[in-house]
Amino acid sequence: MNGTKPWWESKTIWGSIITVVAVASGLFGIQIDAQTQGLLVDNITALVSAGGAIVGALLGIYGRVKADKKVR
Repeated sequence: MNGTKPWWESKTIWGSIITVVAVASGLFGIQIDAQTQGLLVDNITALVSAGGAIVGALLGIYGRVKADKKVR
């Protein structure tokens, strides 16, 4: 493995996005504390990873169903 990962699996990227959202929400009177931001980042990265696994499995099944040749 070459040590790279897709951007959507990066906690740094999601942390930055959540920080921007937290700052922007502060302009509207909604406060998101640091602990909640951390929980959001952890939950979002877990959800994205699980979603990726599900999509991969579904694509594999679809590919097998649509394949022209049988598996031995």
